[in-house]
Amino acid sequence: MTRRRFESTSLAVATALLGAPALAHARGAEPAPVALPIFLFALFLACAAALLWSRHLLAARDRAVEALRQLQQERAGQQQEVERALAVSERKLQEIIAIMPVALFIKDPQSRILMMNKAAEQQFGFDFSVVSGNEGHAMFPPEQMALFLANDQAAFARGQLVVQDELAYSHARNEDRQLQTFKKPIFDAATGEPDFLICMSVDLTDRKRAEQALQDSYIQLRQLMAHLEAAKDEEHRRLAAQIHDQLGQNLLALKIDIEMLHTRAGERHPNLRRKAGHALGTLEASIGSVRAIINELHPSILELGLAAALEWLVRQFETRSGIAATLSVTGAEPGAHDARRTAALFRIVQETLVDIVRHARAMQVEVTLAFGAAQESITVADDGVACAERELGAGRGFGLRGVRERVEMFGGQMLVEPRAAGAGTCVSIAMPAAAATVAAAGAAQPVS
Repeated sequence: MTRRRFESTSLAVATALLGAPALAHARGAEPAPVALPIFLFALFLACAAALLWSRHLLAARDRAVEALRQLQQERAGQQQEVERALAVSERKLQEIIAIMPVALFIKDPQSRILMMNKAAEQQFGFDFSVVSGNEGHAMFPPEQMALFLANDQAAFARGQLVVQDELAYSHARNEDRQLQTFKKPIFDAATGEPDFLICMSVDLTDRKRAEQALQDSYIQLRQLMAHLEAAKDEEHRRLAAQIHDQLGQNLLALKIDIEMLHTRAGERHPNLRRKAGHALGTLEASIGSVRAIINELHPSILELGLAAALEWLVRQFETRSGIAATLSVTGAEPGAHDARRTAALFRIVQETLVDIVRHARAMQVEVTLAFGAAQESITVADDGVACAERELGAGRGFGLRGVRERVEMFGGQMLVEPRAAGAGTCVSIAMPAAAATVAAAGAAQPVS
């Protein structure tokens, strides 16, 4: 195309300068002798124009080459900048991974280890160079290794994050450690084939041991409390028996003597009779106080069973507090009852009633006792304050928390909730059958 443009330009110049003769000569006609110098001059001008045009083309080519070179330099600079930014990003990522406190390692689809951070090396007790590019068979027992590989393949099969508990041998501590592993499979975006597996593991061994030690301590504390409660009940029973057998008998003998003195004094010794009467009244009050102390320590009514004991307790509560109280009993009480279990249930209801007097500000209390084959249930409902305040207790007391602890100590369950009808609180207690309670109580006794 450039050549055609050059020929057309030359012809145009020759036509303008020489006219038809020069053009005819240029096309091969016989030139006139006079027009030859002019033709040569025109040819010179055409060559000059072609030279100028070629220089223009060369200059355009140089500019294009220079622009291309600058574009290549810019692209090379951008490529270098991208590579530099990528290198900085990779270095930051490596630093972040290196200082992570959680063990991180990456595997390929064949479970060969491609990367491990410092936390993983410390957790397993060996350097990454030992297992780089292999599955790590030499570092773990065969049964653990088989489980690792199976879990890796299961993670790829599920195609999502998998959380599992695994045992892994630690060379640093020379023991098996309980790990919680997180495995996330990554797949190729183009082919959908497995690409690599991101794995993280958290060592739960120390935490589980601490939890077990805390649980053991809690069980021992509960056993100790059960032992103390049994020892306290036994001590109360012993004190009540001693007071009844010694102080009670002495007071009774003294009462008989004073009654005889009061009778014999008659009308002949009115002052002696009057003083004997005062002494007899004081003695009666003392005997009543002793009986009350004996009942507080260990009510003799407990020997007649739980229903009879609760009936006596409700009457005493109503008399002392002035709060109307009723007792409903359903079901048949077992003929043979465990004294320790009966005393525990009696104390549980007693503490609940005491809590009502102290915190509930109630006007009416309803106690229900239901005997069943599998469990015994007790409900104490009042029309006092809300259960949330009762649950927390007042001042330095424990409120219903102490009652709950007693119930749980005997394997029962306690529920504190708002009363179904109207204001107030309903305390529901469910205790297992007597046989189960006796077995649990026996197991709870600490070995001395």
